[in-house]
Amino acid sequence: EQRVRHFRERYAAEQERAWLHDVVARSLNEVYVFDPETLRFRFANLGACRNSGYTQEELAGLTQLDIKPEFTAETFRAMLEPLRTSERPVHVFQTLHRRKDGSEYPVEIHLQLVDAGAGAVFLCIVNDITQRRQAETRIRHLNRVYAVLSDVNQAIVRVREPQALFAEACRIAVEAGGFRMAWVGLLDAKANSVRPVAHAGVTDGYLEKLQIVLDDGPRGLGPT
Repeated sequence: EQRVRHFRERYAAEQERAWLHDVVARSLNEVYVFDPETLRFRFANLGACRNSGYTQEELAGLTQLDIKPEFTAETFRAMLEPLRTSERPVHVFQTLHRRKDGSEYPVEIHLQLVDAGAGAVFLCIVNDITQRRQAETRIRHLNRVYAVLSDVNQAIVRVREPQALFAEACRIAVEAGGFRMAWVGLLDAKANSVRPVAHAGVTDGYLEKLQIVLDDGPRGLGPT
């Protein structure tokens, strides 16, 4: 009876390990296990394969350095050292991952050293933060636009002379808004065209070549 109970407990433990392995393998997050010395991958789940474009067999022949273009062997091993010495239990950082096709995407990584019984390994859980970065970029852009609108509104109250106001608005768009170039144009009714009257930033000859007319032709259908 004791032997039967032992086998039952062993079977239950093996079933639990198999279930846990299946959960990790099917996770949408990228999950990697790699060797502390060679940095070679010893496990990569389906999420890692889907995002990286590599098969599990291909990843087994690669190391962390093959998918982390911002690191050299020296800088990556230096980052691992506080985990090796137990100075910190987990290291969280952001970097880029490179796919099999050469494209890159931003990731946030949770990295820790795990004593797996048969030897220590590094566990690496990766979140693709592409959407987060895109949202942050949109927010920064909106903040720039709001800053420009606020400063231009103040300039309208402060500056009375039209030409000076146009020049100030362009300066604000470039300096406060971070735009490469800004310009203001006025309608020339006689010529039936738009004439630039103020600008700031790098024009690269753009304004000199500009020909905007008020008709339905190609030069009259631009954003202006």
